[in-house]
Amino acid sequence: MYLTLNFHHDNIYILHNNHKSKLIKNNYLYSLTNKYTKIISVLNNNQIDTIKITEDSKLPININTNWSLSKDSNIKKILLPPANKINLIDTNIDLNNINCICQDQTSIRKLPKINIINNNNIFTLSKWTGNNQTWVSHTSYKEYVIYGFLYIFLDKAIFMSSIYKNTSDINEFNDLDIMSIYQYDDISQDEFNRINCVDLKMQFDTCDILHRPLTEIIENLKIETIYE
Repeated sequence: MYLTLNFHHDNIYILHNNHKSKLIKNNYLYSLTNKYTKIISVLNNNQIDTIKITEDSKLPININTNWSLSKDSNIKKILLPPANKINLIDTNIDLNNINCICQDQTSIRKLPKINIINNNNIFTLSKWTGNNQTWVSHTSYKEYVIYGFLYIFLDKAIFMSSIYKNTSDINEFNDLDIMSIYQYDDISQDEFNRINCVDLKMQFDTCDILHRPLTEIIENLKIETIYE
C-alpha cells in the first residue's frame, strides 16, 4: 500500500513514519507501514493539493490537504492510519471512488461531534469537510491547534487527531497524536459490498496514544462521541 501526493511547488510536505522524516517529492510513491503515518505540511499556496492512498487492483481514497484549514497557521499535521487498518475496495467496472462505499440512494448525512478531553481541556471537533471516505475537521482552543480525521471503511471507522501548540515550529516532538477505531456491529451490504450509509453511526469512546508530547503531561485522556 502506498501514498502519493500531488501538490503546488510553493508548498512543503514532510513525511514522518517509522521514526524517520523525509521531504515528499511530487507524485512519488511512498510505502505505508503498519504504524501510523504523519505528514507535516507547510501551505504557502491554497491551491488544492491531494494525498492519494492506493494499492494495486484497489480503488484509492483521496484527501485534499486544504480541507478545513486553520486561519491562524499555515502548518498542518495530517495523520494516516496504519496500512493494516486500511481496507480499500476492490476495483470494479461498476464502482468508482465516489460511489464505492455507499449503497445507491444513501450517503453519509451526519457526522458526530467529538470531544477530546485532556487535563481539563476540552477540544471539540464538529464541523467536518470532505466526501465519501475521508473527512477533516479543525478547531483552535487557547494556544492549541487541533486537526481531526475520519476514515470510513466497510468494516470500521477510524478517528485520528493531532493536537499541538500554535507556533512556527514544524517538528512533531510536542504533538499529541491519538487514534480510535470503531468496528461496525451489524451493517448490511449489497452485491458490491457497499453499506447503507444512512444507518452509519460511529461511537468512539476509547483511544490509543500514538505520540506523547515531550513538554506536556497527559492525564485522564478520553474522548466522547455526540450526535445532535
